[in-house]
Amino acid sequence: AAVGVVILFRSRAKGWILVQGLGLVLGLGLYYLLFSTNSVPPVADRLTDVSQNSQRLQYWQTCLEMAWAHPLLGAGPMHFAWPPYHYATGASPHNAIMQWLGEWGIPSTIIMCSLIAWGIWSWMLQERNISEHGGETSSSVQVSLAAAVLAGAAHSMVSGIILAPLSQVLLALLAGWVWGRY
Repeated sequence: AAVGVVILFRSRAKGWILVQGLGLVLGLGLYYLLFSTNSVPPVADRLTDVSQNSQRLQYWQTCLEMAWAHPLLGAGPMHFAWPPYHYATGASPHNAIMQWLGEWGIPSTIIMCSLIAWGIWSWMLQERNISEHGGETSSSVQVSLAAAVLAGAAHSMVSGIILAPLSQVLLALLAGWVWGRY
């Protein structure tokens, strides 16, 4: 998100980048304090267990198998979490595109990805043009919205965030705000 915002807004993103940089430095300091100094071994052990037992690649392979078995229409919604597709505790592949591919098929995934990429690109170009010509919205709102959209899109590629109810509500609010501005 930070790289995208810098490319899109250049110097107008300076304040946002400074705040994010400060958050990064504080986060790294807390990480070092809590996890690297052995002061809290149970938390560090838990973090190691989670990272070593990740099954994302197996879940993504399952999505590819589902897409291969049902290429046009997919296996259907929520079939990733239901037998015979390797029913497991993780009912999501933790990747929005892979989940869409397995559940809705190849043509639908191509259409969805194309529409989302086109929509985000068109909106960001509009925001850039508004900020260059002195529009009525402050650049901090534009930068924050662009960063939120980019960060949410990137996060959905490595987590099951699109399935969580609170995340869905926040997505609806953010997407509505962005669509309204567009």
